[in-house]
Amino acid sequence: MGEFFDAGFQNYTVLHVNQDLIPQIREKYPNARILVRMYLQNWFNRNPEDWSRQVADIANRLRPFNVEITWANEQNLDLEGHPQGASPTQPVPPASLYQDINKWNLEMIRRLRQLIPWARLHYPAFANDHSDDKNQGGYVGLEICRPSIELADVMDCHCYWRVDEGPLTLDGGQRFVLTHNFFPDKPIFISECGNFAVNDPRSPDQYITFAQSLYNYDYVEGETFFIWDSDAAPENSQNIIQRSSALRDALRQVSKDPPAVLPPIPSAPPPAPRPQPKPQPVPPEGIDYIVLPGDTLISISKKFGIELIQLMNVNHITDARTLRAGQHLRIPGSPAPVPVPGGPRTEPMPTPPPGNQGPIESEPTPVPEPIPINGGSIYIVRPGDTLSAIAKRFNVTVPALVAANTLTDPNLIRVGQRLIIPKPQMVLTVAGVLAVQEAEKARMGVLGIGEAGTTVTPEEIKAFLQGKRTTYYVTRKGDTIPKIAALFNIDPVILGQINQVGLDGELIPGTRLLIPMK
Repeated sequence: MGEFFDAGFQNYTVLHVNQDLIPQIREKYPNARILVRMYLQNWFNRNPEDWSRQVADIANRLRPFNVEITWANEQNLDLEGHPQGASPTQPVPPASLYQDINKWNLEMIRRLRQLIPWARLHYPAFANDHSDDKNQGGYVGLEICRPSIELADVMDCHCYWRVDEGPLTLDGGQRFVLTHNFFPDKPIFISECGNFAVNDPRSPDQYITFAQSLYNYDYVEGETFFIWDSDAAPENSQNIIQRSSALRDALRQVSKDPPAVLPPIPSAPPPAPRPQPKPQPVPPEGIDYIVLPGDTLISISKKFGIELIQLMNVNHITDARTLRAGQHLRIPGSPAPVPVPGGPRTEPMPTPPPGNQGPIESEPTPVPEPIPINGGSIYIVRPGDTLSAIAKRFNVTVPALVAANTLTDPNLIRVGQRLIIPKPQMVLTVAGVLAVQEAEKARMGVLGIGEAGTTVTPEEIKAFLQGKRTTYYVTRKGDTIPKIAALFNIDPVILGQINQVGLDGELIPGTRLLIPMK
């Protein structure tokens, strides 16, 4: 084990299944940084309550030796358990994947802060090239996950480079610089790195150059090379240091102190300025915007103060790399009260005339009735509203509102926000019993089979779908992809892509659609 210790630059990522190594590392290197990575497959199917308890148990056991821990790994890969994760056939996953990661990690962090408040939490690294820490490299996963990332203590990164290019390029070994631009106040730890060519004669110099280049960055806390002896996947075999005696010996023998001359660093875009300028106002009806050279979806969303996901959905953008100068985008306006036929109208406050006329008296603005939609209604949040008060008013539960609107924090709603009010009851039909039984064997739920029939409570539906990664929806007369996407609160473009169905026109009744669960 001496080779393992000495090749580590006093930084180690250790899987929790190998936790017995940690006391040995701490004895040999009292000041070493040791990150415990919980080995978790199928994170999307794990209940955060159960998994956080397991993480806390391991952390408490190792507390005398270590305080740094992360609870998952490369959650944006399909191999890690999400049905929409990146794969060879889908190198850039949909935005909904990152929404799920953000929501799940928010719950994990909340629970871990309660169970192990002393621990230093590392946000799990994303797999390279499948999210965006580059300007236009697919969905901007880092930005979508910002709410949960900002709650962690450290941002983990994985930096892999091509052996022919070396470790000093922004697309390779220095990729963490671009991640830092998203989170300039967040420390970074390189929890994996390498070049998938450990037996190449250039590798010893490249690995040492990479490690020494990190001394240029005071926000980088350290690095660990690819897992010492992992055989998790065949493609990883060329990254296992133990397979190369030349690389192993070079890492053991090199000085771990900063070199006299640091390796050069590539130029990078400056970090995003803080504080952000005040967003430009957008009228309720929205505006058209022409993309300028240098624009990104993030910069445009911040410019107008709208959510990134909303901007992408309104413009049916499925890949941020398609954004180009001169492209027309629709910038949605702030929600405005919508009059309901036969119901009360909400009028704007009159504007005082010029001069010192004093305040104008006006009648209190009536509370607007919810706007009917398929599968529920829309309610526009007013001053003084709380989620619990809204739930009570419409005879639904707070968890139902949170799920229907994919809220990350039920205590944070804003005036003018549109909330989907789900129906108090859902329908599961009698005609679908056989299909339900078949789906149960595959751990899938089935909604909407045949004609509408027996009503069941939301609790029964929740119990029926518990632990299932997906559900099937069987179409009825009049169904369209946008209508079904609205019912399940997902992107219609993504729903169409998953099922290879176009967005236009009615669907044939009885068509089975695969619905990714939030």
